[in-house]
Formats: sequence, structure tokens, C-alpha cells
Amino acid sequence: MKISLRIAGTADPENPEHVPDETLEAWGRMPGVALVGRVCDISAFWAGVHIACLPSRGGEGLPRTLLEASACARPIVTTDAPGCADFVVPGETGLVVPRGDVVALAAALRRLCKDSALRGRMGLAGRSRVVGGYTEQHCAEQAASAWERLLAAPHWCG
Repeated sequence: MKISLRIAGTADPENPEHVPDETLEAWGRMPGVALVGRVCDISAFWAGVHIACLPSRGGEGLPRTLLEASACARPIVTTDAPGCADFVVPGETGLVVPRGDVVALAAALRRLCKDSALRGRMGLAGRSRVVGGYTEQHCAEQAASAWERLLAAPHWCG
């Protein structure tokens, strides 16, 4: 089984846990690894891959990339970091492994690589999850509802 890894995005030097440019460059020189850089056409990127993998160490909330991958019907492999684990339904929309567990991450990727039917089911379930409650329209409705509740609450100051 041959697996290719496409690393999208750029380093964030303001994040104290960012991957240094030298490390990214070394990864890019490895066989089967391509550094894609900043992606402007998200749909085209996800159309060219089979699995979304975000081995988060935590701290970013719900990453938009997981929403975008799911919207494009891609199954997800991620870690149990808050936000990531809150969005992915293990065994339904993707696979969740412990943070820092490289062996478990590799096993999850291998499982999805070997089973195209499972990838398809998880991808479609993920898309349904996004369409059912994670669109910009859903977010706007939730924000408006929160503001309405706040405005209707009795004022406690002044």
C-alpha cells in the first residue's frame, strides 16, 4: 500500500508549538510527502485527497479544516484534542486517536487507506453532519438566538 502525504498550510511562528520551517522543509524532501503551502481552492484540494488528517495537539478550538474536509465528504483522522474530538464522531465520521500517539495515528490512517467503503461511509456521514448543523447559516442563527436571549434577559446593572 502506497500512501502520499500532502501537507497544506504554512507555519504559524506566533504559535509557540509551531513546526519550524526547517522541519517542514525536511519533511518535504521525504519520498511521498508534498508541501502544498497555502491553499486557496479548498474544494480542489479536498477533491485530490482521500482522507483528512489533523494530528492536533490542542488549542485551536474547532479547526475550520475539519469542517471543510467533512463538507467535501472526506473522512477524518484526528486526535482527542478539544474541538477536534468534539466534532468527529468516532467510527462514524472519522477516527480519533490519543494526542501524541504516532502508532495509533498510523494505524487509523492505514485502516482507512485499506477500506474504501469505510472511507466513503465516513465521508458521507461527515458531510451530513456539516450540512445538518455546522454551516455558516447555522452559526448565524445560533449567534442571533444568543443575542435575542441576552436582550430579553432582565438587566442586572444600571
